This record gives sequence, structure tokens and C-alpha cells, in this order.
Amino acid sequence: PPVPSANVRPEIGTAAESEREGFDSAPAPAQPSSRSAASGSSWPAELARGNLDAILEGAERRGLDSVLAEASSDDLAALADAARYKRRDEIAGQALMAQRRRFARSSRAKDAGFLLGRLEEKRGDPKAALGWYQRYLEEAPSGTYSAESLGRKMIVLQRSQGDSAARRVAEEYVRRFPQGAYAATAQSILRTP
Repeated sequence: PPVPSANVRPEIGTAAESEREGFDSAPAPAQPSSRSAASGSSWPAELARGNLDAILEGAERRGLDSVLAEASSDDLAALADAARYKRRDEIAGQALMAQRRRFARSSRAKDAGFLLGRLEEKRGDPKAALGWYQRYLEEAPSGTYSAESLGRKMIVLQRSQGDSAARRVAEEYVRRFPQGAYAATAQSILRTP
């Protein structure tokens, strides 16, 4: 998957990219907080520079349990993104769960629900993935990842239970996001008898 650089923020990939590469998208990191967990440089800044290993090493040096319990929302988001890009899914999942637990009312906590769905989908657990996608859609029906979450939900249903199981979600997708990245897939499902 692509790694963010100082001049490029990670964007949501197209449906084809998401399906082909398993690309996990991440919003641009917020401004560094004064409670940054990394010594000398903030983790969001390290993420923007593509220094993913520095973030992961900093978390391990400090102690992952301590980071999960004490890090700012900015740092948890940067840690989760670094871990996802480095395919350290267990750490990513823990950081995302800490974000949801500690900053429950924040938009980042809601976004973490979508990203947890992506991790579960990647792990091959369609039931858990569907649960997270549904939770995200309930918590943030017009959120950053609403189109992506609905599209991924449709794809997971189609793959795990067939076109007929995905039809209702495909109808909703076409109604809500007629020009969205998953619109062609939704139309294909709807054309299936």
C-alpha cells in the first residue's frame, strides 16, 4: 500500500484499488498535540514524512500499554495509520480500539469503526467486518467514510452470502451515492436476477 509522504495525504482509493490491493485509507493527520508521545517530533509529523518505523519504535520503546492508555488522539491515529501501512494489524487494531474507548465522542472514534471493519475484512472475518461497517454507518451516516463503508458492506455481503444478500445494500448505495466508487458494482448486483 502507498505510504504517506510530506506532500501527499493518503486518500480513499477507488473501489478497484480497494478490492485489488486491500488499500486502507486514512485521513490526513491532524495538527500535532502538545501531549505528543514521540520525543523530539510528533507522531503525526513523522507520519506525514513517512517515518512509520519511528512511530512504531517509539510506541514499543515507551510501552504499548502505556501509549494506548495515555497517548493523545492525534498520536493514536498516527500509530494506527503507521501500523496499518506496515501491516502490523494487531497494533493497529489496539490503537483504533483505544481511540474508540478513550475519545468515544470524537469523529476519529467513529472513523476508527470503519478502519476496524477494514482490518476484520482483511483478516477474513466477514461477520466482524459487517458489524463494524454497520456500526460506522449508524454512528456517522454522513461521515468521511460513509460511501466507502456502505460499499465495503455491499462487497462483503456479496462475497460471503451472494448477490441476493447484497441487493438491499446495493439499492441503498445507488440511491445515496449514484456516482460513487462502488456504483458500477451496485448496478451489477441489481441487474442479477
